[in-house]
Amino acid sequence: MGFRFHKSIGLGKFLRLNISKSGIGFSAGLPGLRISTGPQGAYFTAGLPGTGLSYRKKLNTARGDRSTTSAKTKTAETKTDVPSPGFFAPRHEKELAKGLEAYEAGQADEALEHFLAAADDEPGAAILAATILAEREDGSEFKAIELLEKVVQSDGEFPTPLMEKYLAGTEIEINITPRVTVAVPVDGLAATLLLVELYQSTRRVREAIALLEELVELAEQPVLVLSLCELYASREIWDGIIERAQGIEPVDDVTVEIAIYYGRAMQEKELHDAAISVFSKTLSKKKGRHPDLLNEAAYWRAISYQTQGKHSQARKEFEKLYAEAPNFRDVAQRLTDFSVR
Repeated sequence: MGFRFHKSIGLGKFLRLNISKSGIGFSAGLPGLRISTGPQGAYFTAGLPGTGLSYRKKLNTARGDRSTTSAKTKTAETKTDVPSPGFFAPRHEKELAKGLEAYEAGQADEALEHFLAAADDEPGAAILAATILAEREDGSEFKAIELLEKVVQSDGEFPTPLMEKYLAGTEIEINITPRVTVAVPVDGLAATLLLVELYQSTRRVREAIALLEELVELAEQPVLVLSLCELYASREIWDGIIERAQGIEPVDDVTVEIAIYYGRAMQEKELHDAAISVFSKTLSKKKGRHPDLLNEAAYWRAISYQTQGKHSQARKEFEKLYAEAPNFRDVAQRLTDFSVR
């Protein structure tokens, strides 16, 4: 996982103050939307109102496997001056400043040493240390979990004065699914989402679900619901998916993916007519949708047709899917099975 320097708006006090049933943050109005292009491709970004939190999706890319760490390091595109801590500043403030300078210089190991030295006294340093540790494949994620648990369980208010001074322009990027990334200011919400991801990567799915359920109860944003549905599906908690996903309209890739989980839950409850209806609605608009999501919806609709004994409809669906993506799942084998009947 990595963090980047970017102009953003602080979240305020962790959860209790800034997240409510009506949404995240204090400002009203619609989320900000934009499409940006660059050397790494085109991205769609949707900001959640007033928070500095946004989700970011790469357009027209193939689905990849979800890695055990859920964000990639992204260094600053432009040099950011780290404020001077001053001669009489406490030791942990000086360590935080040194860590930020080292990280900007590409010296992650040195930055980690400074962040760890400040972690006991400054939650922002603990979060940044956990972000670096989470990228490693040497068991360091357990130390990252320990750091984040202390932040999440603390009674302190966020942002701290040092967060406001040094980290107001810093974000952490976290993968919610292989296609959706949230960009979160270094704050209590970032610590919670990072902890959810690390719990999942270390197979502590129950703890991840419990944390995410609390977030969704407070702020039922689609990007958070999607992450929770993914966790529910990994544990086959189909009733949970139905409860969280019902009523969410498939209007973008995030909500389309939620709808696919909803349809899958209907299938597992043997409600195939309902599942077909969900998948058909999802497929009713294809422009601007991620191809893998459309393939996923078409595949599972065909499965429901086949389960109902509607083999002709199922075969037509699989043939269309094969024409678009011959290597998708087991479509080729299913068509072969139809041929030998």
